Amino acid sequence: MTTNRILFATDYSKASEDALRVASSLARDTGAILVVLHVSKLEEQPEGELLEGTPEPPQQDWDRLHQVQPDGGQIPCEYRLVRFKPPGEAQIIVDVAKEEGVEMIVIGTHGRTGLSRLIAGSVAEEVIRHANCPVVAVRQTSPEYEPTLNIQG
Repeated sequence: MTTNRILFATDYSKASEDALRVASSLARDTGAILVVLHVSKLEEQPEGELLEGTPEPPQQDWDRLHQVQPDGGQIPCEYRLVRFKPPGEAQIIVDVAKEEGVEMIVIGTHGRTGLSRLIAGSVAEEVIRHANCPVVAVRQTSPEYEPTLNIQG
């Protein structure tokens, strides 16, 4: 399988750290560029404010994003920071994947079940349902286990 671009979506959680290891391995094994994406929780246009154009994310948001580094180095990376906007994170991830022409998305999942999943929903699950490319969902693991793969697509 030849993959030129892999999108890795991060929310800076433990689940994302686990997913980064998998994304790094896939990028290294396929020679792909890793596109690291974070959807900032700050709204694109804060409610009630009149702004011309879209404000740039603060420098500290860019600095934090650039701290996300693939395992093992030597993996070319590009960084994308997108402000939150309706309909939500999952659709933004799917849209960026299309815009970037990626062949695969790697995303962490917290592995919630039952009522907590019903209330919180699952960004990873929505991405899997709506993406036009394969999605690798990596479930958050405990420290003694390696991440597990759930490949859909």
